[in-house]
Amino acid sequence: SARVTKIQRHETGKIEKIYVTGIPTTKLATPGYRTRVERTFGAVHNGRWRCQWDLTSDRMQFEVRPDFPGIVRLPVNETNANQNILATYDKVKIPFAVDEDGNEVVWRPAHDPNLMVVGAPGTGKTVFQHSVLATVARYGWPVWVVDGKAIEFLGWRTINKGKASEEDFEPLLLFLDEWADFRQNLLAWYTHSKPKGAPTKPRLLALVGSIARKGRSARIHLVFGTQRPD
Repeated sequence: SARVTKIQRHETGKIEKIYVTGIPTTKLATPGYRTRVERTFGAVHNGRWRCQWDLTSDRMQFEVRPDFPGIVRLPVNETNANQNILATYDKVKIPFAVDEDGNEVVWRPAHDPNLMVVGAPGTGKTVFQHSVLATVARYGWPVWVVDGKAIEFLGWRTINKGKASEEDFEPLLLFLDEWADFRQNLLAWYTHSKPKGAPTKPRLLALVGSIARKGRSARIHLVFGTQRPD
């Protein structure tokens, strides 16, 4: 029952948008089914297509997805490390990406306490985390890095010593990169150094989970890098 009501072409003659009506809305009420329709549409028309769904008015607009830029530059951040980081804590926004329409995507630690970075090797996880680290540092936050491979953050290494009272926690960003390597190295070390009568697994594994669950109360935010989220 579906029919095309209008076709919009680029000046080169290439089809950019296709307007459709009369698609059965019962099936399309399921998001997964709409995704399947978009995927099939793209395969048939040989391209990256998406659809703007208006099921109430029975109008659908299929359009070619915009291309992503090859490089996204970090915006200039006018903040400085000398400002009161507690006063600006709720306002911190960390830009880390743009969507396919060019809109900036940001992370707000005070509202979304933790950030998980997932991707196959070589897809840019470490570069992404370096960008977050650089931006957070400009706000004056102290940053701790756990580098599972011991090579990913070589350019950032410094040793800082300090103490914080329970009454005045400063926001802290903890990077835990390459979790599988870190966990394997930790377990291998613990196997050879475990004292008699000690637990079968190192307590540090439980502490990492505790940071993820409870760190927000102390303004501790976790950036967790892994190749597989499971």
